[in-house]
Amino acid sequence: MRDVILLRLKWFAPKEVRAVIDALDEARLRLDSSAYRTVRSIAEDLIWGNAKEVIKATHEGISPHQHAYSLIANVAGDLLETGRYHIHSGWLNPLDIGSDLLRLFDIAIDEMVSVGAIDEDSGRAHKSALLDRIAEVG
Repeated sequence: MRDVILLRLKWFAPKEVRAVIDALDEARLRLDSSAYRTVRSIAEDLIWGNAKEVIKATHEGISPHQHAYSLIANVAGDLLETGRYHIHSGWLNPLDIGSDLLRLFDIAIDEMVSVGAIDEDSGRAHKSALLDRIAEVG
């Protein structure tokens, strides 16, 4: 039912919002997993809840592709930092989506580097900071 409602909303959404959701659709082809579906659901809620900011960011030169991968990285990182997907401090639960969330985060950061949204040093710093945080929580 949620998908039907979102599809109808998408038809009437501003083109900038549609473009970011379309970029999430494209990312799904590359990243599809249960972790991606979790991240995407949260990302879509953020897009719909902050449509004005999405439009503003687009007008400031943030591409829909960049916006989508930034959301993927932020949501996956935020979820990992909760400790919910850990079996112990520093240990992601192999029977849950924790490892896939880390993979999504890494791919999203790599994509941000490849499109020039962040530089390689910043990408490494983001990855290192998340690994440090994973080591602390759980």
